[in-house]
Amino acid sequence: MSRRSFLRGSLGAAGGAAALAAALSPLRMLDTEDYTVEKFLQKHYKEMTPGEMTSVLDRIRGEVEERYAIRPELRDIKAQDGVEFVYALHLGRCIGCRRCVHACVQ
Repeated sequence: MSRRSFLRGSLGAAGGAAALAAALSPLRMLDTEDYTVEKFLQKHYKEMTPGEMTSVLDRIRGEVEERYAIRPELRDIKAQDGVEFVYALHLGRCIGCRRCVHACVQ
């Protein structure tokens, strides 16, 4: 191994380590109290049993009560018979462009 190849490899490894550290640095500021396994599973759309749905609604109700000091009315509206797919719309992100409708039709 020559001196040049050693220096080149060392600089490459150091650069890679620095890039990895920079990419992972936002994770240090992540508030882990807001993220739980239940929230993760709920966010990624798994099919829930009635007991799981009740516990999710209770958790959301508690969070809303704590944050806004009101008691929300939450319910689980069931799908019509024969419906297998669901479309969820995040109204906070909606800008009215109707791209979601065009994507759904395709």
